[in-house]
Amino acid sequence: MKAKRLLVLLTTFSLLFGASVYAESQWGDYEGFSKVKMRLDGAEVKVGDNEAPAILMKERTMLPLRYVAQSLHTLVKWDAAAQTVDMNRPNVHMLFAKDATDDLSTIRNPFSRVAQGRSGLFYVFVDADGITFPIEGFKITVYSPSGDAVAASSLEVPPKTDDAFWYLWPANVNFSQKGDYVVKVAFLYKGEFTVVSEKTITSS
Repeated sequence: MKAKRLLVLLTTFSLLFGASVYAESQWGDYEGFSKVKMRLDGAEVKVGDNEAPAILMKERTMLPLRYVAQSLHTLVKWDAAAQTVDMNRPNVHMLFAKDATDDLSTIRNPFSRVAQGRSGLFYVFVDADGITFPIEGFKITVYSPSGDAVAASSLEVPPKTDDAFWYLWPANVNFSQKGDYVVKVAFLYKGEFTVVSEKTITSS
C-alpha cells in the first residue's frame, strides 16, 4: 500500500491545526497527499524529483527522513529485510588553531574569529567517537560566507578497528570576505556523504 511505503520513508511530526485544513496545498500534491514546504533556518529545503517530499497525512505532517537526519548530522541505514531504519549520530567535535608542533601532535593558539583579509595556514582538529556504522572515509570542507568551497581535505580513511579517531588537517584559506566561514566534516557511508559536524569561523 502507498501509505505503508510512505511511512517507511518518512518520519512523523504531530501538528496542532487551526480551524480548517485545506485538502489541496498551494505547493501541489504527491501520491494523493498535499505537499508541505520545508525550511531549515529560514532557507527552503528542496528534495529531488524522484524523492518523497514533506506531505500532510491524516492531519499530521510527514517529513522525509533523509533530510531530517541530515539536519541532525545523523547517518541513516535502511534494512529492507527487517523493515527497520537504523540511525547513528556520532560525536564529532572541531577545534581551530593558528599553530601546531612540527610533528602535529600538539596544537597551539586556538581561535574562532579572524581579521578579514587574513590569509595563510591554520589547523582543523577533529575528534570523533560514537561511530557505530562502518564509514568508508571522511573529508573536511571550508565554505565562504557566499557558500563557495574555498578549501577541502583529501578523502581520508579512518581506522577500521575502532569507533573513534582524531585527525589534524592543515588548511590554507584566504578570509577575503566578511562573515561566517563554515567548516564541515562529512562521513562517506554507502557511497554518500553526510555532514556530521559543522562549525564557523567569523571573519570581521
